[in-house]
Amino acid sequence: MNWKALLLGACLVVTATGNVFANSTPADNQGTPASIAVTREFMALDAKSGTEATLDALGNRISDANTDADTLSGAMRFLSERDTTGTDPRYGLAMAMVELKLANTYAGMKKPEDSARFLFQSVARFLADSLILHQDKARCADKTAGQNALYFWQSPMQTVLAGYKQLTPEQKKKVQLAIDLYDTKKSGRAPAPWVCRDGMDAVKIAQEKGLLTTTDTVVNGVKQTQSTTTASVDPYLKYISGDEWAKARADVKASLLQALAK
Repeated sequence: MNWKALLLGACLVVTATGNVFANSTPADNQGTPASIAVTREFMALDAKSGTEATLDALGNRISDANTDADTLSGAMRFLSERDTTGTDPRYGLAMAMVELKLANTYAGMKKPEDSARFLFQSVARFLADSLILHQDKARCADKTAGQNALYFWQSPMQTVLAGYKQLTPEQKKKVQLAIDLYDTKKSGRAPAPWVCRDGMDAVKIAQEKGLLTTTDTVVNGVKQTQSTTTASVDPYLKYISGDEWAKARADVKASLLQALAK
């Protein structure tokens, strides 16, 4: 996933966009016609091609130093809509990383109020969506699954926790409230097969049913063949029971809140 382009884009275009995200919402009647068109474009791509392809395209789209305010605002509105109404935490995590870059950029521009606002938004969003991701991993019956899903988000966590420590006591309470609200609001979501399809059980299923996808790559002049599992194994994946997941969800949240209390 092209997270590098996504984060670079936020840094490059902030001087052109100014304060366009503060009141950005998914409503069609807010924003310029051009920015709304961008939002609808990403929604259509998401429906057609899925999360990974859409976030890659979004990262590439906003990585250009000449990206205009409408494009960036429309992209952020799309991420916000998906994070607010959906259950896939990748949209919110991606948006949080852009907001963190914006906070750092505004700090460098000597705009402390803008920087503080984006820092708070980034920390609250990242931690709340990280909760969802870790809970989804805990739902996989195969405990070897979920490492690929966590891979992109392990490194930013320390940066986010450092940002959390910069917040005021009142802001920290609001972050904890956001975590509680996400936990409650999204508790009825369906399992997330994309989180669980990298485990040993999924690989075994794919081998038995001829569902492994192979890709040839060249590394240092040597041809290598990589086998991966895809959504074709999703119908065969297993999850823990509802009662077990309720306990796992509570344990994951308690662990996160404990980390924030340190």
